[in-house]
Amino acid sequence: MRRRITFKQQDTQLLQSQHLPLDEIASFTMMPAETKAQIIISAPHGGICYPNDVLSLDETHLMKFRSLEDTATSLIATSLHNDSRPVILANLARGIIDLNRPSDALDPAMYDGDIKSITTSPDYAPYVTAGYGVMPRLSAQRQALYDEKLPLSFARELVSRFYTPYHDRLAETLSTAKDGCLLVDIHSMPDNTSSKPLPDFVFGDDHGVTLPHQYRAIIDAFMKDTDYSFGWNYPYAGGYITRNYGHRTGRHYSLQIEINRALYCTNNHRYSPHAVREVTGLLEALISHLEASMASVMAAQ
Repeated sequence: MRRRITFKQQDTQLLQSQHLPLDEIASFTMMPAETKAQIIISAPHGGICYPNDVLSLDETHLMKFRSLEDTATSLIATSLHNDSRPVILANLARGIIDLNRPSDALDPAMYDGDIKSITTSPDYAPYVTAGYGVMPRLSAQRQALYDEKLPLSFARELVSRFYTPYHDRLAETLSTAKDGCLLVDIHSMPDNTSSKPLPDFVFGDDHGVTLPHQYRAIIDAFMKDTDYSFGWNYPYAGGYITRNYGHRTGRHYSLQIEINRALYCTNNHRYSPHAVREVTGLLEALISHLEASMASVMAAQ
């Protein structure tokens, strides 16, 4: 079964972007836990801040950048925070820098100067070539985001000021978490691909690499008891954060959750607060169930 919301204009709110000087945009927002974490929430694509002293964006150009936002995922992730569940949020928009790529996933077509290698991570070379490296070159509709080439120093500045601090804090949070901690990376996806409609949720564990099979079974059983549709690893098996920070045989595990935006928002960055609460309620119940089940699995080992 696929759940979809019929939106009425009066029942939605516009998620406004924020325009600030680059120096005034915080590297990330951290909502810490007071006790050791069993689950950590990350939302790397929910940022809505655009540097108005670096980019001069009219409404049309802004919409190209905003097409890459995972709309309202920061709102959803924020609602999942509690005293034992820290949350880390991106502030700078994904269209400016994509925290879910390797830091060296630079697109030679974007910069002045000679960049010898697209990335040292071969798995991500196709993303860079397609226009979606650590600094995207194209919008979601494959329109050019920049009219001219950029200085490579700008990319390095963004990596230093936004990418590195986010990943450093995420790694630090994992290092102080409980053994068997699960990193949950929250994303959103369109309603369909070119080939077929997508389910309400897609869970990604890099095809079984980043999550123990017991936890996948727990998620399956929980979701089958709801009226939401879901799938695993197609077409989203987990990005850089999921692959980099979790392994089913390691100290930490990871799970990417892609939420179908048709559940709660329109295509013009308007969202239904009621629908967001429904989605958040489902995720809160799932994550709380996982926390309780993970404790039992760890105790049995």
